Amino acid sequence: MIARGKAAAQQWAAAPAASHKLPTDPVRKLIVTRGSDVKLKPMVWWEPGLILRAAITLVGGREGQGKSTIVAGWAARETLTGGSVLWLGSEESREQAQAPRLTAAGADMTKVIFLDVELDNVIGALRFPLDLAGIEDVIREHNVTMIVLDPCKGYMPAGFSGNDDVAVRQYLEPLASLAARNDVVLLGICHFGKRAGDDSGKLLLGSIAWSQVARSVLSVAVDPDTNHRIVTATKGNYAATERSIECEIITGVIHTDDGPTEIGTVRWIGDTTIDARDILSGGDGDDARDIDAWLRDFLATGSKKANDVYSAADAAGYSKDQAKRAKKRLGIKAERPSGDGPWFWSMPTPPSQGSTDQGSTPVVHTAAPLLPCTSGGVQEGEIRPREQGAGECSLGAPSAVESPLLTPPTPLDARRQELSGRRTIRVKGQEVPRCYICGKAVVGGQGDAHLSCVSKQETA
Repeated sequence: MIARGKAAAQQWAAAPAASHKLPTDPVRKLIVTRGSDVKLKPMVWWEPGLILRAAITLVGGREGQGKSTIVAGWAARETLTGGSVLWLGSEESREQAQAPRLTAAGADMTKVIFLDVELDNVIGALRFPLDLAGIEDVIREHNVTMIVLDPCKGYMPAGFSGNDDVAVRQYLEPLASLAARNDVVLLGICHFGKRAGDDSGKLLLGSIAWSQVARSVLSVAVDPDTNHRIVTATKGNYAATERSIECEIITGVIHTDDGPTEIGTVRWIGDTTIDARDILSGGDGDDARDIDAWLRDFLATGSKKANDVYSAADAAGYSKDQAKRAKKRLGIKAERPSGDGPWFWSMPTPPSQGSTDQGSTPVVHTAAPLLPCTSGGVQEGEIRPREQGAGECSLGAPSAVESPLLTPPTPLDARRQELSGRRTIRVKGQEVPRCYICGKAVVGGQGDAHLSCVSKQETA
């Protein structure tokens, strides 16, 4: 028996290789493409400075701050401008939350698609990249132009960890390729952790690869003064400037077979100079307003070198990034008198009487008609192409022309006016006097001015 076995093995080994060829891995080939052969394409914004076409945009924020409601507003807009939306939600009820929220936002529900997977007569959820080929068929068959993943992590396959860089890339990169191939907007809703911070990449729960693969990350925060939502582009590879928009969550009423019901919906306000990172960095936002007042006072005597501003800000307890964001909020000018010399910061010149210069007022983009908050029929408006130029915006916010010239001060304005007149400054959680000469924090019991500043003033 053993002899026959050995003989058979020897005979099999001597047979032609093709008759017992073992399966091998596909042959890997290197493909060379010269730069001159690459077809150049422009970046196309779906929402200027915030959301790119043909790419992944993550919308992050802490729990219960209206991320899904905000995204539903964008999805509704897409259905009203010729596109279809594939909404993939795994956390909330489709009948009680997802569809009602889209209806309240004014979506054309005939252009909203929900999707399930059936396996052995059992309905289940999709998993990526397992179901990517099927998704691609749905995109082409139903003219899908936007995909929403709520939450983005909800469709990772078993065994994939959101904390593992390699697993996150294996999950997101095929989705990014899908969006690019089919020219669709892909919005993924993500959760922030509870810790304070102004780096959205670190605030996102899980691996840093989430923010690295995404082309844009939007951070959502609640302004403590107004309860409005602030949405800031906190990671964007292709926008020239960082953009923030403001909105509020209001109550919408929709009609169901069981009677009317209420659900939150978004009302767009417009562009804002408030930065979501200042709110997310901790506290109640006073630090952001304190540094605005400090920087305004520091530059009141004239332009200063940018490096001197950073050094003074550090001495007063503020970071370089906080100083940069305050510069943006205040509309401070950065100039380089000599080509290779240092940068100087200076306050903007106040507009002369009759001038149309708006100083530090943020750029206001062209607005679209407001979307209705109830399902009693979508108001008719001009159907516009999906492509957005760099100067266009369809937030549904009132434009500068439509806004009254004189409006009563808001609680936020009143708060800012109060802070600008304060003679103290917050340093590491404590109020200390602000030097009335240089604007820096005064410590060590020197009174309301540095002794060195007083000495310089007396000798000047």
